[in-house]
Amino acid sequence: MPLSPGLWIDIDPSTALFPEPRLAINAGADGVLEIAGSLRQWQVLVEVDSPVPGPGHIGIRGCITVSTGRILVALFGGGGAVLHQFPHDGSKGDWFEEFCFISEEISHIALRNGVGADAEVDISLRSLTVQQTVGALKPWPLDDLWAPVSTPLPVDAPHHPALTAVPGWSGLNPSGFTVNWVGTKTDLRFLKGLAAPLPGMAAPPLPELSDEYFEWIFLAEAIAAASERFTLVELGAGYGRWMIDALGILRQQGRRDLTPYFIGVEAEPTHFAWMGDHFRNNGLDPAEHRLVQGAVSADDGAVRFAVGDADAWYGQSIIDDAETGVNSAMVPAYSLSTLLRDVDSVDLLDIDIQGAEVEVCVAGARTLDEKVRRIYIGTHGAAIERELRQLFLGLGWSNVFDFRMGRPQPTPFGRVMFGDGVQCWLNPRL
Repeated sequence: MPLSPGLWIDIDPSTALFPEPRLAINAGADGVLEIAGSLRQWQVLVEVDSPVPGPGHIGIRGCITVSTGRILVALFGGGGAVLHQFPHDGSKGDWFEEFCFISEEISHIALRNGVGADAEVDISLRSLTVQQTVGALKPWPLDDLWAPVSTPLPVDAPHHPALTAVPGWSGLNPSGFTVNWVGTKTDLRFLKGLAAPLPGMAAPPLPELSDEYFEWIFLAEAIAAASERFTLVELGAGYGRWMIDALGILRQQGRRDLTPYFIGVEAEPTHFAWMGDHFRNNGLDPAEHRLVQGAVSADDGAVRFAVGDADAWYGQSIIDDAETGVNSAMVPAYSLSTLLRDVDSVDLLDIDIQGAEVEVCVAGARTLDEKVRRIYIGTHGAAIERELRQLFLGLGWSNVFDFRMGRPQPTPFGRVMFGDGVQCWLNPRL
């Protein structure tokens, strides 16, 4: 089916969700959407007038003038899942074409900037057309929207007390790294497009308001409640970010009374190798903890797992077969009961396993109830969120945070656009 230009989204400011006034959005009488400003990360989510049905192959054709900056175009399904995303920077002209496969109907399109330091943006959207095509016109990766959408907290909104209780880090930012507010050094190799900070002294601010803000809160609260030993298990650990951020909090608070013990599980081979580097870069010996290369599943065994594009993609997951257009490999799989067999108790279990969260938690429910005090889960679908609520309410756990994925929602700290959903549960018996 040939592609034709034409405006397929309703350019209406009331449907554009934007974070704060530094990002100016204007919809002119001629239907041109203009976006300009300076913000480290932003997203404008616009609803599609008529959802494009799936599954099937589609072609996208558009005209976006990019005067400053680099943008990403992401297609969302009705359940909030990111079906496909691609960059556009105007280097090949204002007009572009993209071809991909969608697994379900498209309900929204998001325009957002890349990940990195403060970025100027100046773009004008004149036309977007999406139509079904008779088969794939070129290969594509099925990428996940891994980067959070974040904004500074409103001026009059205080940070959560669990975070203000942590003294912020300040010091010299080493070459080749970025350092966050608790002093965690992150190698710039790990995050494609992350701009190198300016050399010299730095005093990073507390976390910006995003879906990750609640992960920071739950982590800080878990540390505050621990005694003698702090055990954190990170499933779908990537390069081990949250384990080392926990170490940063412990160091900034001077918690010498707590001995940290970390278990990190990651299947993507490059991410797993980086996890060891991340430990060493932050003065921690990986051999004193347990880093496991493999996937997390309901049962022990082996599964096929998506791999590759490590510095730009942190959404790899278990896949059904190799005929998906995504690079994959067979990897060991471990159940919760196996991973926690030698652990008496877990202060915080952090799960981000890209859609396998229900089967893993249901199969390991007894282990969770006996050993885990708190659990943070990044959720990846409305059905998954419902089943997790049923599971933990049935176990008698207390809910602390519950935000649905793929939509903006009010929070005690301001309005947040959630990429992944967030569920935080507390075991009242431990």
